[in-house]
Amino acid sequence: MDIDGPWLAGLASTPLCAEVIASRMCDEPMPLEAPLVDHLHPGRRIISAIIRGENA
Repeated sequence: MDIDGPWLAGLASTPLCAEVIASRMCDEPMPLEAPLVDHLHPGRRIISAIIRGENA
């Protein structure tokens, strides 16, 4: 079994994303700093392209 690949990043970020979602749902402080939370956003590449003025 190959234990590397693109899915490995998702496997690593899934617990962090779950913590962010739970903290938002329960109105608790974010477990990460704002720039890190932004980096986990699923639409971050589209948002970056819009900011740069590229076609998304």
